[in-house]
Amino acid sequence: MTYLTGCGEKKFLFRESVCGELEPRDCKCTRTQNSARLLLDRLGSSERPTLWINDPTGEEPVGSEALVRVAVTNQPNWIELYVDGEIIDNAPAVTEPDPYSLVELTTFGTMDPGPHELTVKSYWDDGTDSTQSVEVQVQGADGNRILGGCSAGAGGPGAGLLLAAAFSLLTGRRRRRRRR
Repeated sequence: MTYLTGCGEKKFLFRESVCGELEPRDCKCTRTQNSARLLLDRLGSSERPTLWINDPTGEEPVGSEALVRVAVTNQPNWIELYVDGEIIDNAPAVTEPDPYSLVELTTFGTMDPGPHELTVKSYWDDGTDSTQSVEVQVQGADGNRILGGCSAGAGGPGAGLLLAAAFSLLTGRRRRRRRR
Protein backbone atom coordinates (compact mmCIF):
# COMPACT_ATOMS: atom_id res chain seq x y z
CA MET A 1 0.00 0.00 0.00
CA THR A 2 2.55 2.50 -1.19
CA TYR A 3 3.12 4.56 -4.27
CA LEU A 4 6.88 4.71 -3.70
CA THR A 5 9.13 3.04 -6.25
CA GLY A 6 12.57 1.46 -6.23
CA CYS A 7 14.72 -0.26 -3.62
CA GLY A 8 13.26 -3.76 -3.65
CA GLU A 9 10.07 -5.72 -3.14
CA LYS A 10 7.17 -4.05 -1.31
CA LYS A 11 5.29 -5.91 1.42
CA PHE A 12 3.59 -5.35 4.75
CA LEU A 13 6.19 -5.22 7.49
CA PHE A 14 5.40 -6.33 11.02
CA ARG A 15 7.12 -3.34 12.62
CA GLU A 16 6.30 0.08 13.90
CA SER A 17 6.90 2.68 11.19
CA VAL A 18 6.42 6.40 10.91
CA CYS A 19 3.98 7.77 8.38
CA GLY A 20 4.85 10.35 5.75
CA GLU A 21 5.00 10.75 2.03
CA LEU A 22 8.32 12.47 1.41
CA GLU A 23 9.35 13.17 5.02
CA PRO A 24 8.53 11.36 8.28
CA ARG A 25 5.50 12.60 10.21
CA ASP A 26 3.27 11.33 13.00
CA CYS A 27 0.45 9.05 11.90
CA LYS A 28 -3.18 10.17 12.24
CA CYS A 29 -3.93 8.72 15.70
CA THR A 30 -0.49 7.69 16.94
CA ARG A 31 3.18 8.48 16.30
CA THR A 32 3.75 5.22 14.42
CA GLN A 33 1.76 2.37 12.93
CA ASN A 34 2.25 -1.31 12.21
CA SER A 35 0.33 -2.09 9.00
CA ALA A 36 0.64 -5.87 9.31
CA ARG A 37 -0.59 -5.81 12.93
CA LEU A 38 -3.52 -3.55 12.00
CA LEU A 39 -4.59 -5.94 9.25
CA LEU A 40 -4.26 -9.00 11.49
CA ASP A 41 -6.21 -7.32 14.30
CA ARG A 42 -9.05 -6.31 12.01
CA LEU A 43 -9.19 -9.17 9.51
CA GLY A 44 -7.49 -12.05 11.33
CA SER A 45 -4.76 -14.21 9.87
CA SER A 46 -5.10 -16.24 6.73
CA GLU A 47 -4.93 -20.01 6.76
CA ARG A 48 -1.46 -19.72 5.27
CA PRO A 49 1.14 -19.44 8.05
CA THR A 50 3.24 -16.30 7.91
CA LEU A 51 6.55 -15.17 9.38
CA TRP A 52 8.06 -11.67 9.63
CA ILE A 53 11.41 -10.59 11.03
CA ASN A 54 10.39 -7.69 13.23
CA ASP A 55 13.82 -6.71 14.49
CA PRO A 56 16.56 -6.09 13.42
CA THR A 57 15.46 -4.28 10.30
CA GLY A 58 18.87 -4.00 8.65
CA GLU A 59 18.57 -0.21 8.76
CA GLU A 60 20.79 0.22 11.85
CA PRO A 61 23.96 -1.67 12.86
CA VAL A 62 23.58 -4.38 15.52
CA GLY A 63 25.85 -5.91 18.17
CA SER A 64 27.34 -9.39 17.98
CA GLU A 65 24.65 -10.63 20.40
CA ALA A 66 21.72 -9.33 18.39
CA LEU A 67 18.23 -10.13 19.67
CA VAL A 68 16.03 -11.23 16.77
CA ARG A 69 12.27 -10.74 17.15
CA VAL A 70 9.95 -12.49 14.74
CA ALA A 71 6.18 -12.33 14.38
CA VAL A 72 4.38 -15.53 13.40
CA THR A 73 0.79 -16.50 12.67
CA ASN A 74 -0.98 -19.85 13.07
CA GLN A 75 1.31 -21.08 15.88
CA PRO A 76 4.31 -22.83 14.27
CA ASN A 77 5.76 -26.01 15.76
CA TRP A 78 9.37 -24.90 15.49
CA ILE A 79 11.37 -21.76 14.67
CA GLU A 80 15.09 -21.67 13.79
CA LEU A 81 17.57 -18.77 13.53
CA TYR A 82 20.52 -19.02 11.14
CA VAL A 83 23.49 -16.65 10.87
CA ASP A 84 25.20 -16.90 7.48
CA GLY A 85 23.62 -20.33 6.92
CA GLU A 86 24.59 -21.84 10.31
CA ILE A 87 21.85 -22.62 12.85
CA ILE A 88 22.38 -20.56 16.01
CA ASP A 89 19.13 -20.71 18.05
CA ASN A 90 15.67 -22.23 17.97
CA ALA A 91 12.34 -21.87 19.72
CA PRO A 92 9.69 -24.50 20.45
CA ALA A 93 6.03 -24.41 19.44
CA VAL A 94 4.01 -21.25 19.91
CA THR A 95 0.90 -22.19 21.90
CA GLU A 96 -1.01 -18.96 22.44
CA PRO A 97 -4.32 -18.56 20.60
CA ASP A 98 -3.51 -15.02 19.41
CA PRO A 99 -3.71 -14.30 15.66
CA TYR A 100 0.02 -13.55 15.83
CA SER A 101 2.81 -13.94 18.36
CA LEU A 102 6.25 -12.41 18.86
CA VAL A 103 9.15 -14.80 19.47
CA GLU A 104 12.68 -13.82 20.50
CA LEU A 105 15.87 -15.57 19.37
CA THR A 106 19.49 -14.51 19.90
CA THR A 107 22.75 -14.79 18.00
CA PHE A 108 24.68 -15.53 21.27
CA GLY A 109 27.59 -13.26 20.24
CA THR A 110 28.56 -15.38 17.24
CA MET A 111 28.81 -12.54 14.70
CA ASP A 112 32.07 -10.79 13.87
CA PRO A 113 32.02 -7.13 12.76
CA GLY A 114 30.81 -6.68 9.18
CA PRO A 115 27.88 -7.87 7.06
CA HIS A 116 25.84 -10.96 7.97
CA GLU A 117 22.64 -12.60 6.80
CA LEU A 118 20.10 -13.51 9.50
CA THR A 119 17.55 -16.10 8.36
CA VAL A 120 14.56 -17.33 10.35
CA LYS A 121 12.66 -20.49 9.36
CA SER A 122 9.33 -21.62 10.81
CA TYR A 123 7.66 -25.00 10.46
CA TRP A 124 3.96 -25.87 10.88
CA ASP A 125 2.01 -29.14 11.43
CA ASP A 126 0.74 -29.30 7.86
CA GLY A 127 4.26 -29.38 6.40
CA THR A 128 4.25 -25.66 5.57
CA ASP A 129 7.41 -23.71 6.23
CA SER A 130 8.27 -20.04 5.89
CA THR A 131 11.62 -18.28 5.61
CA GLN A 132 12.58 -14.62 6.04
CA SER A 133 16.06 -13.08 5.84
CA VAL A 134 17.59 -9.73 6.64
CA GLU A 135 21.08 -8.40 5.91
CA VAL A 136 22.61 -6.73 8.97
CA GLN A 137 25.83 -4.87 9.67
CA VAL A 138 27.50 -5.78 12.97
CA GLN A 139 29.29 -3.00 14.85
CA GLY A 140 32.95 -3.33 15.64
CA ALA A 141 34.03 -3.95 19.25
CA ASP A 142 34.85 -0.25 19.61
CA GLY A 143 31.26 0.66 18.66
CA ASN A 144 32.17 2.00 15.24
CA ARG A 145 29.26 1.77 12.89
CA ILE A 146 29.57 -0.14 9.66
CA LEU A 147 26.99 1.32 7.31
CA GLY A 148 24.91 -0.73 4.87
CA GLY A 149 23.06 -0.15 1.63
CA CYS A 150 19.49 0.05 0.40
CA SER A 151 16.59 -1.00 2.63
CA ALA A 152 12.88 -1.22 1.83
CA GLY A 153 11.61 -0.59 5.39
CA ALA A 154 10.71 2.62 7.21
CA GLY A 155 10.76 3.76 10.80
CA GLY A 156 12.64 5.90 13.23
CA PRO A 157 15.66 4.53 15.06
CA GLY A 158 14.61 2.65 18.16
CA ALA A 159 10.84 3.16 17.68
CA GLY A 160 10.24 -0.40 16.57
CA LEU A 161 12.43 -1.79 19.37
CA LEU A 162 10.56 0.15 22.06
CA LEU A 163 7.12 -0.83 20.77
CA ALA A 164 8.13 -4.46 20.18
CA ALA A 165 9.44 -4.64 23.76
CA ALA A 166 6.17 -3.24 25.11
CA PHE A 167 4.18 -5.70 23.02
CA SER A 168 6.37 -8.59 24.23
CA LEU A 169 5.67 -7.62 27.83
CA LEU A 170 1.93 -7.51 27.17
CA THR A 171 1.74 -10.87 25.40
CA GLY A 172 4.27 -12.71 27.57
CA ARG A 173 7.79 -13.44 26.47
CA ARG A 174 8.45 -16.71 24.70
CA ARG A 175 11.02 -19.03 26.21
CA ARG A 176 13.95 -19.78 23.98
CA ARG A 177 16.57 -22.43 24.22
CA ARG A 178 19.89 -22.84 22.55
CA ARG A 179 20.27 -25.79 20.23
CA ARG A 180 23.05 -28.15 21.24
